[in-house]
Amino acid sequence: MSVEKKEARKLKKFKKLNKVKNLPMPAEPAKLLDIDADLQEKEKMPIALIIICAVLWFIGFTYPTGFGIAFGIYDKAQFVITISLIIIFIKRYREYRLTVVGIFMGILTLYIVIANRMLHARHMEDYLWIWGLVPIMAYYRINEKQFKWIGLIYGGVSTAVLFIGNITSVFDGWDGNSVSIMQFFSYTVFMAIFADIKDVKNIRYIVIFSVIYLYLISVFECRSVIWFSVVMLLCMLSIIPLRKALNKFTIFLILLIPLIIALFVIYVSKLPVMESLNSWSIDKFGKLIFNGRDTIWQRGMEAWGRHPIIGNGNFNYERFHNSAVTMLVAGGTCGYIILILTTYRILIKTLKWKEDSMIYGLTTAFLVIWMQQSVELGLISTTPNVIPYMILGLIYARIKTLEEKENAEAVNNSTDIQHGDISS
Repeated sequence: MSVEKKEARKLKKFKKLNKVKNLPMPAEPAKLLDIDADLQEKEKMPIALIIICAVLWFIGFTYPTGFGIAFGIYDKAQFVITISLIIIFIKRYREYRLTVVGIFMGILTLYIVIANRMLHARHMEDYLWIWGLVPIMAYYRINEKQFKWIGLIYGGVSTAVLFIGNITSVFDGWDGNSVSIMQFFSYTVFMAIFADIKDVKNIRYIVIFSVIYLYLISVFECRSVIWFSVVMLLCMLSIIPLRKALNKFTIFLILLIPLIIALFVIYVSKLPVMESLNSWSIDKFGKLIFNGRDTIWQRGMEAWGRHPIIGNGNFNYERFHNSAVTMLVAGGTCGYIILILTTYRILIKTLKWKEDSMIYGLTTAFLVIWMQQSVELGLISTTPNVIPYMILGLIYARIKTLEEKENAEAVNNSTDIQHGDISS
């Protein structure tokens, strides 16, 4: 089909969508680019990404349950995501640019996996596959309308789960932490859609919703979920000025927080004052102040010391309730550095776009989850929860969307200059 026919068909569709008659054909190619962008915006509110995110919530919530185990939900998800990743790489292999750092990190990761399989009979790929979600999500382009639907779905289903858990005995016998952590992950996604909320009416609504959510989730008695949910709310209300504080250093520092907290707690736990603090915590909460985490983190550091370079390959060596300790034990110093650098390289790309509400909301959600994982499970395991990696993938998808929009505008401006469409 000739270029002229394509442009004519494009204009015809544009007229129909906008209910405009006798719209003149633009003379400049730049105007055609504008029409093409408008067509894409009006024709597409793709539901594929929304459906994928909904399915991922279902996977994240059900895989550790009897239902999920009976139907092999996690294994099926792993298979589908792995195949999807291979297909995307085949289709878009020209878009991937290899760098020296990327090649080195890839080779080192492969070495760690092979070495731990040979030395300790551990299959580290049971965790590594989850990172395939990031390029899969980045395959799609995401706009604010799509993201709003994703956030509303996550907020709705998590609230329903909490409501059911409060008025029925459905979750009796479940681990309260696993239920509440999944709903906390969902809460961060929901709150991310309100990153730029300004009007008093909507602020009042999300505060009321958050109070109800905190009341409902308190029945599961997970203190970290309650505290970090409050942190997420304060960030969205700009009471915590995270957006202003975000830069390369603060992102790197936040990524190190799980390790910093583990080392600090191990040190503090040995101080004489801890005896009185533990007595106070037992009186108030019925738990030791660190709930035994100081002890298991100490054992984790000892396990890391036995295999400091590439770890022992066991992500389930012990339920450490700390992502840094888990990775140090399983992947050693090399694995931990790869984890931090990979995450850091994605997150620093958000700095250019942090004024975009979606980028800021999702980045905040991921960082708040990352900090909460200083004291809980879910992020790093042989069966990690999919939601944090989905969030990271959505961040990457939004970055790609904004980059393509910027490139299109650059072409538009260049074309305008060529056709003299600038003021003299």
